Amino acid sequence: MAKQDKGGKGFDRIDSIVLGTVNAPFRRSIDAATLSECLRTGVVGEWIVQVTAFFTDVRPEMVLEFAKRHGIETADLARTYQVVKDVSGERNPELEKRLPSADDS
Repeated sequence: MAKQDKGGKGFDRIDSIVLGTVNAPFRRSIDAATLSECLRTGVVGEWIVQVTAFFTDVRPEMVLEFAKRHGIETADLARTYQVVKDVSGERNPELEKRLPSADDS
């Protein structure tokens, strides 16, 4: 389960920005818990477009902060990024610079 910082304001702000970005162009909205589970496990299923938007449309520092606040290991995030990149063909070179490569894990 997600951990909330003291007062919850930073946590809520990060979640609001991330979810607003990934859900904006879509009729169906993903919530923070579902997005976190997708990122943690690499099983994105019906949420592929929202998870792709997370990796491509959200600033890299916000991607990493969201993951940190939701207890997602960087290695898990990197593995899920690779899955999404392979399926969607979309990539984020700036984020790739900040994630461990598959060779590192």
